[in-house]
Amino acid sequence: MTQKKPTYFSPPNTLKQKVGSGGIPSHLITRCQEFLENNAVDFVPFATKHLDELAEIKNKIEAKTIDGKTAMARIVNVIMQLKSNGSMFSYQLISMISDVMLRFMENVKTVNDDFAAILNMYNKILEIILAKRLQGNGGKEGIALAQELNASCARYYGKYNIKI
Repeated sequence: MTQKKPTYFSPPNTLKQKVGSGGIPSHLITRCQEFLENNAVDFVPFATKHLDELAEIKNKIEAKTIDGKTAMARIVNVIMQLKSNGSMFSYQLISMISDVMLRFMENVKTVNDDFAAILNMYNKILEIILAKRLQGNGGKEGIALAQELNASCARYYGKYNIKI
C-alpha cells in the first residue's frame, strides 16, 4: 500500500474579494489624529443636548409615563453617544463616567425611583464637568466624581441585592 501525499486546498477569501486588500496610508492616519487633537469644535452644546434628553427621560420615569424597557434603551443610546464622543473632544472624564453608568445599566433590570436618582446624579456630574470645562481626566475633582458615582451604584446593588 502506497501512501498518498496530502493535498492542501486554500479556500477562496470572499471577504477579501469583496473589500479588497491594502490598508490606510500612514499619512492619512496622522492627518486624522492631528485633526482630532487640534479641532476647535465645542463639545459642550452637543453634550448639553444629550443631558437635556436624559433629564426628560428621568422626568418621564418619575411621572411613570414611560415603560422601563423603552427608558433603558433610550438612556443607553444617549450614554453611549456621550461615552464615545467624550474622549474624541478631550473630555475623557465624560467617557470614564459614562462607562461607569453603562456598567451600572448592564446590571440593573428595573427602572425605579432609586434608578432615577442615580441617573439624575450622572446628569448632575456631567453638568459640573461641562460647566467647569474639566477636560482630560479632570484631575482630583474628576476622580472624586467618578468614585462617588461608582459608590452610589454599589449602594444600589447592595440595597437591591444585585450580584455583579
